[in-house]
Amino acid sequence: PSSLSSSLPSSLHSAESMPTDAGGQVRTDFGGEKDEDERRSAEKKAGHLGVSKWQGEQRDQPRDCVAYVLSWPQIPGRFFPDKAKALRVPVGPLFGRLKNGESIEVPGEGRIVTPDQVCGPGTPGQMVLVIECVEPQQATLALERLKVDLDRLTFVFHMTPPSILHSEEYARFVKAVTGSLTRHVIVNQSGSPVDVSPFVHASKLRRFLHDLIPPVFPFPSSPVPLSSTPSAVSGTLSHPSSLSSPRVTQPLSDLWGVEDARVVYPRSLVKFDLSTLEKRGTHTSGCLTVFGPQFSPERLSRLTALEATGARCREILSALPEQSTSSSSSAGAASPDLSSAASPSALPCSSSWSFPSLTLLGTGAAAPSQYRNVSGLLVAIRKDLSLVLDFGEGSLAQLYSMCHSWEEFLSVISSIRVVFISHCHADHHLGVCCLLEFRAAMFPELLPPLIIAPAKLQAWLRFYDCRVTRIPHRFRSTETIVCGLPETSREVEKNEERASAFRSMSHLLGVEAGDLRLRATPVEHIPHSFGLRVDFEIPASDANSRKDLSVVYSGDTRPCRQLFDLARNATVLIHEATFEDALIQEAIEKRHSSLSEVVRGALDCRCANLVLTHFSQRYPQIPVLTLEAGGDAFLVSGNTVEENAEKTNGKGVDGETRCTTKAPVTVFSKQKREGDKDPMHILFAFDCMRLPLKHLQELSQCLELLPPVINQLFASE
Repeated sequence: PSSLSSSLPSSLHSAESMPTDAGGQVRTDFGGEKDEDERRSAEKKAGHLGVSKWQGEQRDQPRDCVAYVLSWPQIPGRFFPDKAKALRVPVGPLFGRLKNGESIEVPGEGRIVTPDQVCGPGTPGQMVLVIECVEPQQATLALERLKVDLDRLTFVFHMTPPSILHSEEYARFVKAVTGSLTRHVIVNQSGSPVDVSPFVHASKLRRFLHDLIPPVFPFPSSPVPLSSTPSAVSGTLSHPSSLSSPRVTQPLSDLWGVEDARVVYPRSLVKFDLSTLEKRGTHTSGCLTVFGPQFSPERLSRLTALEATGARCREILSALPEQSTSSSSSAGAASPDLSSAASPSALPCSSSWSFPSLTLLGTGAAAPSQYRNVSGLLVAIRKDLSLVLDFGEGSLAQLYSMCHSWEEFLSVISSIRVVFISHCHADHHLGVCCLLEFRAAMFPELLPPLIIAPAKLQAWLRFYDCRVTRIPHRFRSTETIVCGLPETSREVEKNEERASAFRSMSHLLGVEAGDLRLRATPVEHIPHSFGLRVDFEIPASDANSRKDLSVVYSGDTRPCRQLFDLARNATVLIHEATFEDALIQEAIEKRHSSLSEVVRGALDCRCANLVLTHFSQRYPQIPVLTLEAGGDAFLVSGNTVEENAEKTNGKGVDGETRCTTKAPVTVFSKQKREGDKDPMHILFAFDCMRLPLKHLQELSQCLELLPPVINQLFASE
């Protein structure tokens, strides 16, 4: 586009009025060093373990919004060489300049020849407006600031929330920007259910995995309708304008005074032609119409191990008492062709599967791919208590896509009491603001979540709350919960005092959480990166006793002693495994981990289960995790996998069979810990996977069956 303009901040002042530094660069002002010093001083006075409360209700300025006017240049008309020659224009570069719409001077004559003398009429380019108003008065201000050519304005893309769309101020704005060719495209359809996911490839893989292991990969059988009044979950709620379904039933076309055909509600992946006025229009051939897309029967028929894999998964699941009913009802869901409609197994699992559990929302590194979103993890301890461990962009949509009803989705959102951000890379926290905004909208009466993050992230959250939209939260620096492993009695006393102050969680979270304990440790990634340990209790099989469970999350890191010390004897360690062993040098340079490094460290710290996640997006479907020849292998400390295989010549300790493959990565369903009778179970993560902590051993047996089938499924890609 030839122009990209019209910034509409809080009072619709232009981008040029933003504060700048001496070099003319836009300066983001969070209050200045003086305010920051005052904040730190106040926090120090409040105590080292103080929690910063949300101050959003004290906002004294309107929120920002931005609009874009995109204008395409006129396409020159047809060039007529004969006309140019008749005007004695020499053949050569001057012809090209005339074609491009430039006037030229005829050499030696001083005569000016203009393009209209040698070219046909040009074709004007389109003009398009993209706007989002989060407050009604911004629509009024937009009328004063936006300058558009109504003869060329073809589309107005409205990202504005539904309730603002129905306001009188916005109706006046729409009428003022409606020309003879203008169509209004409603992009923000937050009041409507998401009937089709735009992520076709990911949906196909999720459906495939759901049919194999239904309780681990929840997949609704039909679109989840949005409830306008989720009273069943939270009673009477106050919905903010940005998120609620509009209660006004009057069609927008009537309210805006335009024909029905001028208001467009596009489906996912519709294309708009924005080139010339003559070609303006929409192309719907690529629109999605199927809720749960599946791989073709022809493609599935090539999977030789599919039938046996499905049968074995059903056998393992049927042995679990909580899933006996669900598994029997879903016997047909994991049929060899996997092409039948969703089965009754799509119903939510029993509470013993849901609590306590891990829900992997994103398992890819750095940026989303076709099959893996960026980092996101939910630890559900019980129905009213969940923790988020990192929440990358798109995590909220991932969570929504796993729920079978609007009520279930809201129940999960209301249970989120703590949000832990491991470090300040965008792929680990860009979804947090959306989560906070939505939770406050649905549950304004609940205590805002406690954000535990590096101190430097607080400035970003404050900026977003002041200048974008309100995100009620309370903030606590991760540095305040770093409780190392002390060596002296004095250190023990000091750390115990800090830890006990934070262990009294009930008053912080607004829910009974006296048994919840959180500890962090610095890890080796960028500065201010942390891992976290979550300890809690659940009822044991004996009704009068309690069972201790622990979840440790690495965030992004090189394998480091302090994290493995924190994870000692943990129930489950969730560790990044970005690179395969062949890329160990890249892992070191980028401060990430390789697979066998993680396995070796997990074995050493004697954790019961290891969940591998945060895979490089160079492995779009599944990382190289399993031995080609099958079987289990057991790592010997200090040796590489290949060295182990060579030294034992295919035989492991105590007669265990060892695979002798030279595959660059060898990660297995279980690994023996030195001196332990029970093996450590290894599970590799997929997006939208739910893992009940009670059944990780059995589920590791299911997951180890998947790599051969998935590799065969994608062999042609």
